[in-house]
Amino acid sequence: MIDLKHLDEMIQAAKDGNNISEWSSITAEGRNQLERIGTIYTQLLVKAQRLAIESGKSAKYVIASPSVIALLERLGDFVLVSMKPDFNFDNNPVHEVGKIRNGALTTYRDITRRVERPDYDPYNDYDVDYILITSHLGDVKDPKDYQYIRVEGLTGARKRPCEVCGEVAILKGIDPNKGSCFCYSNKPVLPHVYMCARCVKAIGTPNHPNDPSHQIENRV
Repeated sequence: MIDLKHLDEMIQAAKDGNNISEWSSITAEGRNQLERIGTIYTQLLVKAQRLAIESGKSAKYVIASPSVIALLERLGDFVLVSMKPDFNFDNNPVHEVGKIRNGALTTYRDITRRVERPDYDPYNDYDVDYILITSHLGDVKDPKDYQYIRVEGLTGARKRPCEVCGEVAILKGIDPNKGSCFCYSNKPVLPHVYMCARCVKAIGTPNHPNDPSHQIENRV
């Protein structure tokens, strides 16, 4: 079991050290669900390697929200740990569920963190899940000991017409001035352009060759 206050401190340490990255089911590449799941596992391993290089310590623990754990359980090398029938989730909200990477990474499920944002709208917005990777579960001292991945798009969000091509899809908000804002709301926020994943990939983002700012005048 991991104390929730201690978990907050570990997540905050990762953020303080700017050891943050994102993964989205919308932009993940793959011909099917299993291939897209593979990309989140790849990113997890990449961040585990970065943690080892920057801190000089091997990654040993992965803590994640329930939706992420459900994806990881699809992996061929995920080994579940047995739980007693009378296991009390209320008393153990962050608990071990299995091992991945041939047993090298012990995986914990955090049932308290379904949503990171306080203004989450279950009818319009994407749920924001997470993965925390660490080398130890002891006292928080060095931000280099933690890697935090924001995981978006596993649940929630209704489809609506893309503002560039008109295709009905789950859209991603793009701010022409600042780039991707990771906003998936159905409630338009100017000057955001809400585009489907295909248009995001085709047009690009600000500071890239195909800046989408010129697309504002061509909205559907």
